Amino acid sequence: MLDSRVCHSIVRENLPLFVDAPKAVISRAFNLTFSAIDKIRRRGGLTSRDLRRQVERGVLPALRARGYSAWLADVGGAPVLHCVANAGTATLGLLALGFGMRLTDGQCFEKSLVSITPHAIARFLQRTDNMDFKAIIGSLKIALCVAESLRSSFLHAGCKQVAIPAGDGLFVGEFKDELPEPLRPHQQHSGNAFRAAALPESRQLYLELSTWFIPCANGRETPWRKVKAYYGMRLCKLDGLPDTELSNEVRQTASRMVTSPTIAECFPFLQNAHTRRADIVETTWHLARKQALQRERLAIAA
Repeated sequence: MLDSRVCHSIVRENLPLFVDAPKAVISRAFNLTFSAIDKIRRRGGLTSRDLRRQVERGVLPALRARGYSAWLADVGGAPVLHCVANAGTATLGLLALGFGMRLTDGQCFEKSLVSITPHAIARFLQRTDNMDFKAIIGSLKIALCVAESLRSSFLHAGCKQVAIPAGDGLFVGEFKDELPEPLRPHQQHSGNAFRAAALPESRQLYLELSTWFIPCANGRETPWRKVKAYYGMRLCKLDGLPDTELSNEVRQTASRMVTSPTIAECFPFLQNAHTRRADIVETTWHLARKQALQRERLAIAA
């Protein structure tokens, strides 16, 4: 198994090569969305239904062609375009930044932020014994898409722990009350170009997936094994789907998963706060480093 320090170094060096910085990504996505919707609204005399039809025909395909996940949904009786863009940094990890824009008046809503932390990505590399970052970036982006789609479902169910499938294991994390300092709106959007209010469901914006593991890989029984099996029965094979189809398939799967019994009803322990336990892998590596240092000191003394 790889040393965790090696895995963290791989993530730190490679992640910025595959995704752009959050500020640039969200600015591009917002400007494209706002300009396209504003152009349609300026025509005047359009009903809510007309706006929806124009956006479905022109704006959504344009956003998806640029790699954004985009769809329409009603919020408070008004059509809202939802857009999610992937970004990342070596310190924050891989991010899904989402916002919504109401078609009728152009009002923009801060919607969500989901992150897979550098530590979680390093654990994915370490526990799969894989040093090829390029080989896992697709799985990371799929997990991020699934997490963003299910975020509201977990939030409404009162879950304090969240699990998202990836590879043979699960990314696990929790909701945070505050955004990381570099991503707070007043710093993220210069010149107040991105005026954002909170959507009704966004009581907590930030979902952080902080680790990855394979349930029962250490030989101990865990309830996470049944969570993994739950996803296996409900989540179709997503690897290999083009980006334009991925977001649609994930949202359809998410809508199926909120029907009874939901994941929270099947696994009530998700509504309890996480109790931290000793990490066997990290403890093993720490002991190995300590023993190696002792042998080195003995060799020098001899």
